[in-house]
Amino acid sequence: MARMRSRLTTQVESYLEMQAAAGRKLQREGHLLRAFAAFSAENDVDCVSAELAVRFATMSESTWIRVHRLRTIHRFVSYTRAEDDRNEFPPRDYFGPYPKQRPTPYILSPTQIQQILAASSRWRPGRSQRHRVYTALFGLLASTGMRVSEAQRLRLGDLRHGVLAIRGSKGRSRAIPLHPSVEEALLRYLRGRRGVIAGSEFMFPSTTGTKMAKGVPSGVFRQIVDRIGIPRRDGVRGPVLHSLRHTFAVRALESCVADRKMVAIHTRAVSLYLGHSDIAHTYWYYEATPQLLKSIAERCERHEGRVV
Repeated sequence: MARMRSRLTTQVESYLEMQAAAGRKLQREGHLLRAFAAFSAENDVDCVSAELAVRFATMSESTWIRVHRLRTIHRFVSYTRAEDDRNEFPPRDYFGPYPKQRPTPYILSPTQIQQILAASSRWRPGRSQRHRVYTALFGLLASTGMRVSEAQRLRLGDLRHGVLAIRGSKGRSRAIPLHPSVEEALLRYLRGRRGVIAGSEFMFPSTTGTKMAKGVPSGVFRQIVDRIGIPRRDGVRGPVLHSLRHTFAVRALESCVADRKMVAIHTRAVSLYLGHSDIAHTYWYYEATPQLLKSIAERCERHEGRVV
């Protein structure tokens, strides 16, 4: 019995430790998972059983708490299943969904991003030069993770010495540094932009030189994605234009150094760069893409093993 209890409890503690390293002290979730591990041990089960998870959740009279319990166990299984495939995913919506549930993000591969940029460079409706605008726009979104609304508000004077000034986004302004290759690509676009539209103060103008309409870039992006055949995925929204921001966020978090003490600092830095109003929006990526947290944990373990 002790061996079975220890196995699941060890996985729970490892999960909570990694979450804490990312700056999330899941006190309520930690208490819940430890209680579930003890409940499983009492039933002579040494892994996550979907049937037991439902029984454990049903012990509460509150429907909301039942949903919360199943969702918490489901996220835990996403983290542990790579090392213990006996862990079963509980039916996450058994008691109904959470209100205002955020959809799982579509994370694009580097190859898919290259395909999108290549296809956008060939997109020439009516033999216009609009492909230059969208290739530069999509490339900037992919390489900075900025919001499309932020890019649509950019003016020519917002680029100075390798830094972009983002004004009034989500009630805040910020400056984001650009990689030299990104700055050069943007400058190259701006030098050749006269053939697209002359006299506009906007970096990515409409056909008349005004600010580009809200939904236009998203519509072009969908056309391009459909044309090159990037596949849809069950239960995942996209790929949509915002997928470029999601992909940048995940890749940036993946680049964290293999040091548990630095994970929280790195996460905060990414949050500031992306302009998140609350760091909880950055932590969401750890939940939405469980393999992200898992890969960071594995690198930290290998790093600490070498240090010891």
